[in-house]
Amino acid sequence: MELQRVSQGDKEDIIDMTRDTWPWGDYISEVFDRWLEDGLFLKAVEGQRLLGIVHLKLLKDYGWIEGLRVRRTERRRGVGRYLVSESMKLGSKQTYRALISESNFPSLKLFESMGFRAISKIYYNQGSKEAGPPPLKNARPIEGSVSYLDDWVWYPPSYCSGLYEADIREEKVIYVASKPIFVVRGRIPLDYEFVSGEEVRGTEAFIVVERSYP
Repeated sequence: MELQRVSQGDKEDIIDMTRDTWPWGDYISEVFDRWLEDGLFLKAVEGQRLLGIVHLKLLKDYGWIEGLRVRRTERRRGVGRYLVSESMKLGSKQTYRALISESNFPSLKLFESMGFRAISKIYYNQGSKEAGPPPLKNARPIEGSVSYLDDWVWYPPSYCSGLYEADIREEKVIYVASKPIFVVRGRIPLDYEFVSGEEVRGTEAFIVVERSYP
């Protein structure tokens, strides 16, 4: 197994490998060109065969691990562990973080086995993609020490901006006006409608994990 940087020539193969990551597909095709220019976009190969990919976004204080994908036929071979481990070596940061769906047990188990620990939990509301800030009818801006997400990247409270609070059926919800919108405290009821008129289709929990390196 060998680690290499992803190049423009890998685009077709990577999109083909990730096209059925989820029932609706994957977002890799949308971020591929940007990831080539931003941070470390890496692939694991064996000969000419692509085994998996990962992207490491290099922020001031830490490295953000995202886009970890392993070809279905190559899973349980240590490809994901190899990609995460090697990307951390190359990143030269003291702290690494990632965002993992609470229902993605294989990924949670992988990161836990590598020494990552959960530091935060947030919710993504599938009906909030197109809702502009503030999307809730009774929303009011607030200030507070709450984590912040934008473009699926988690930022600590020191980066925080665009916080709003709303009362939804006797529950206080705090969220960030990013795209997509993330709930950082509370949970939006599944049948609640945003101002945009778009119905909320579901809420998924995500775990932010962290590890000091080495």
